[in-house]
Amino acid sequence: MKYEECPFEAEVLAGVVKDPDLLAHVKTCAVCSEAALLMHAFDEAQDRSRAEAPIPDAGLVWWRAQLRARREAVRTAQRPIAVTQAIALICAVILLASFLGAAAGWFQAIASKMTLFTEHWPLIATMVALVLLVPTAVYFALGRD
Repeated sequence: MKYEECPFEAEVLAGVVKDPDLLAHVKTCAVCSEAALLMHAFDEAQDRSRAEAPIPDAGLVWWRAQLRARREAVRTAQRPIAVTQAIALICAVILLASFLGAAAGWFQAIASKMTLFTEHWPLIATMVALVLLVPTAVYFALGRD
């Protein structure tokens, strides 16, 4: 099958069929008449889809945009807090591990005497404060605006 070409086909496909000479040509040329029919069908389909497309209420669109902006602002604000919490947790774990590693023999000797709490309660209170209270204090100090 051989495809026929017409020099006016591009103009017809572009939708510029308002010139009277071009209209007369479209009526006589088979290629251009098919192109005009095709463009007319596309224009009708586009008009139908525009008429049938649901357009949301402007207030609803605005409200959703505000919610999205707030969510993004919260995410942006939480990033430094999460990083700080992770650093505080890592520091507490490293401190606890280094203390336990350095004092493992000392803990075993004291545990064998069963006088750990009565003789060394300030040391135990300090460790509890370091492990539990410091990350909590850092969280609350950095969590406020």
